[in-house]
Amino acid sequence: MRDTGCSTVVIRRSLVPDDMLTGKTVCCMLIDGTVRKTPVAMIEIDTPYYQGQVEAVCMKQPMYDVIVGNVQGVLDKPDLIVTPKEVAVSDETVLAQAMTTRSQSARDKSCKPLNVANEMIGDISPEELSTLQKQDDTLKPLWEKAEVSSTVEGTDTGFEVRNEILWRRRTEQGKVFRQVVVPTSLRVKVLSVAHDCIMSGHQGVKRAYERLIAHFYWPGVHGDVVRYCRSCDICQRTVAKGRVAKVPLGKMPLIGEPFQRVAVDLIGPIEPMTDRKNRYILTMVDYATRYPEAVALSRIDAETVAEALVTMFTRVGVPEEVLSDQGTQFMSAVMQEVSRLLSMTHWSQLPTIRCVTDRLKGSMGR
Repeated sequence: MRDTGCSTVVIRRSLVPDDMLTGKTVCCMLIDGTVRKTPVAMIEIDTPYYQGQVEAVCMKQPMYDVIVGNVQGVLDKPDLIVTPKEVAVSDETVLAQAMTTRSQSARDKSCKPLNVANEMIGDISPEELSTLQKQDDTLKPLWEKAEVSSTVEGTDTGFEVRNEILWRRRTEQGKVFRQVVVPTSLRVKVLSVAHDCIMSGHQGVKRAYERLIAHFYWPGVHGDVVRYCRSCDICQRTVAKGRVAKVPLGKMPLIGEPFQRVAVDLIGPIEPMTDRKNRYILTMVDYATRYPEAVALSRIDAETVAEALVTMFTRVGVPEEVLSDQGTQFMSAVMQEVSRLLSMTHWSQLPTIRCVTDRLKGSMGR
């Protein structure tokens, strides 16, 4: 290593024989400020930065075997001039340089291999497949059905034996499709081909099931596909998580008559308070005209809120319906009595009030 911040040459102590030690010791200050006494040796080095005999400080565990500092005759850049004899190695040209440019890195950049399943089905003869099918205990009921369905014609789905191999036969729109019944020992490999191979692309359960069921079948195939896809390590690492399904919007009745339905809400506490010590705002919005009304309040107990609402109603009229959140002021017995005396219907819906408050803020901003 060439260190322009070092004033000497440092070498690993285990690389220096004892007969090269000069018997002198020097104090070296490290980068962390600590000072250590180390022995000095006279060594011969041959590096791209310095060649020849030099005094070196011997340390037990330096970062590199040899660290070349700012000694007399040292080069700041490595000497890359080499002879053809040194370049030729077994009739092959070796290029040595200290760094690689971005253009060279782009040219020499190799493509990374794709992550695909290493273990595929391979070559299985029809005789081997037939033997595995007959030895599989889970397929014995299907062999029995194949003997029965061989004499029954016109069924949409059935099993049959062709060339000593068990097949599943299904008829769709007058066309006959046949699927190979896969024994237990080959099912994982078939699932891997349908989901993991380069032409499958780790698709979801539906696509993988459609690819597999087009040519293969076994009892419980859909459940096996679901479990295999959900337990895939690559899919679990790459599929986005934490997505919350959007709630469908509900239907809101259109209000055409002004002040037939209004929404009320409280805002606050607001700091700092006004000169009249008002810290809250009682808001009201008409559903038909989007007309906003607001009044400042010093406190928000049930009696104060009820009086403020009655004051608002004297200016705009008494509505038929009032919507509010489930605050204690609006759910109190005082508010229920006010609604009874004024013949109003009181609704308490928290999500609706949030939407109304947003509309109020937008109206006041405009």
